[in-house]
Amino acid sequence: MKRMHGAARPSVGALGLVALLIVGMAAGCGKDDESTTPQPPGTLTFVNGDGQVTLSWGGSSSAGDAVFAGYDVFRDTSSMIGLDLASLTERKLNASPLTVRSYIDATAVNGTMYYYAVRSAKTGGGWSTPTNEIDTSPVTRSNLVLLAEFADPVRPSGLDVSAGAAVSVRQENLMQVDIYLGTAGDNDESTQQLALKSPNLVNAGDPAWSARVAQFKLLPNEDSSTTEISGWQDRILLGTNAQQITSKVIAVRTPPDGAGQVHYGKIIVYSTAGPQGQRQIEVFSTFQQIPNYIRF
Repeated sequence: MKRMHGAARPSVGALGLVALLIVGMAAGCGKDDESTTPQPPGTLTFVNGDGQVTLSWGGSSSAGDAVFAGYDVFRDTSSMIGLDLASLTERKLNASPLTVRSYIDATAVNGTMYYYAVRSAKTGGGWSTPTNEIDTSPVTRSNLVLLAEFADPVRPSGLDVSAGAAVSVRQENLMQVDIYLGTAGDNDESTQQLALKSPNLVNAGDPAWSARVAQFKLLPNEDSSTTEISGWQDRILLGTNAQQITSKVIAVRTPPDGAGQVHYGKIIVYSTAGPQGQRQIEVFSTFQQIPNYIRF
């Protein structure tokens, strides 16, 4: 009878299987950079400029990992949701992955609606899922415009937002007066504080003027916008001193144009000066060329 020296030895085939299992377990302990897809960036936001759109987004949780190569920005004039990789490549704006979390699209054209999204780029090629997709359009911005208070007998009090120009509040300029600089008083008494007002408040008894209704909303800062349909009003009080007045940023919904369409824009008060009855403000304004589109 043969003597047994310890337990039976496994066959070569069994040893090979054990080795494969050990290798597989070891590989599972780390990241497989070739097969892992990076996490997408955080929420995408925008600020409109004149002929440009500035995009910003939150960081990817994969930033710093070997699989993460940076961020890629995509743009089209229609939604990119569901596009294949080849189509996405054609819509990428940046030449190589970005290491920062912002991008200025200086090729955007005023009056054109664009859709944007950002993805994390994968080392070796490919992308994560996208951020939220946004749509927006750059805006025209005026030069500095001087508006005199309504009581001033000489200088213009009205603003044509589409042209970024001051106009006199007279019947012949009716369709150009989008807003005017009045006061808190119903009759624009010069003893009251300055206010930006809707043209229909000039002469509420005149049907032509009554149709020129503008609306306003205060904004936190120059980069702010709003898509809220509530909270609009027909006048905005500017304040009683220069510090209050020159801190104001106001969203504007213009009166309907000849086609019955409204536009959106923004008024940024730059300075104020002058005695009662001859007070003035200097403003910049923006204008969204696309009608009925709240992106300004």
